[in-house]
Amino acid sequence: MKVAHGKALPERPALPDHPSGYNAVPLHVGDAAEKAQIAARRSLAQEIVESLGPIRVPSRLVNPHPAVAEIIADPSRWPIPREMRAALTKPPSDCLRRAFRFLNVIARAEAQGFTVRGGADGGLIISSEYRNTTIRVREKLKRVAIQLPRDPHDRYADLTSKNRSDDGYQLQPSGLLEIQLYGGKWAEEPKDDLEASLPHLIARLVSDREYDKERAASAAERERLRQIESRKRAKAKKIADQEALAFGEFLEMSVRWTATTQARAFVAAIGAAGPSSANTSTLEWLVSKLDAHDPLQDGPDKVLERLSAVRDDIGEWKDMD
Repeated sequence: MKVAHGKALPERPALPDHPSGYNAVPLHVGDAAEKAQIAARRSLAQEIVESLGPIRVPSRLVNPHPAVAEIIADPSRWPIPREMRAALTKPPSDCLRRAFRFLNVIARAEAQGFTVRGGADGGLIISSEYRNTTIRVREKLKRVAIQLPRDPHDRYADLTSKNRSDDGYQLQPSGLLEIQLYGGKWAEEPKDDLEASLPHLIARLVSDREYDKERAASAAERERLRQIESRKRAKAKKIADQEALAFGEFLEMSVRWTATTQARAFVAAIGAAGPSSANTSTLEWLVSKLDAHDPLQDGPDKVLERLSAVRDDIGEWKDMD
């Protein structure tokens, strides 16, 4: 059986070896915890394979899965290569019936917790919590050489194609199945038994689902830690902003107090110089204005209480989770 894989998920666990070589994905094992997780996934896959037992594809589709029944009822969705649909003038071939039976067995994967529905192109869409997987089954085509008519008067063509019998090709049914999965393809050969790999294929689906669960749980944990760090940064910024506000208010009051103190000294010097009685009211007005502008007019406790209110607010933020 030929296997052509698509791009594999990072660190995807390898399943038990299959004679076909399918799932031969490189395995990079890290620490002991990672080894334990991979071993658990392998054990689960093996358990699924053993629980399924030997899967036999029935000779007839007595009770097809609803998704498969929809495909059977609609010839436009039959698993036939597009190159052959226009030439389909007779009932389904044995290979087509075999493709239906293969799809029917795959559809039973819903017994393992998957959701199965038919695709528009005749494939099955098998869904789990984290991904949709499309499985397509087709009859494999083979290239058959055909002899094209030659121009007997074309001497050059006669010389260049004297010993050739494959001037052209045409596609013909091969009677073998071709399965597309995960962007890769299984091309069945005459001596292959494709149905024998069904337990392995279903185990692959189950293993990938468990892998996706672990990856989703890891992503959720990273998101939880990110949110915690984000809240910590927001809290630190809030505290820093409040402390900056409190200290800014203190510096503003310090500037006001320095200016008021200097102004009081100047007013005192004016009073000591003996102004006339006509200007006494102006001097008193200056004193009242300085009193109102002085941050210490209500005593030092008022200044400290104003800053303490901000400090208490900071304390509440520090206690938040």
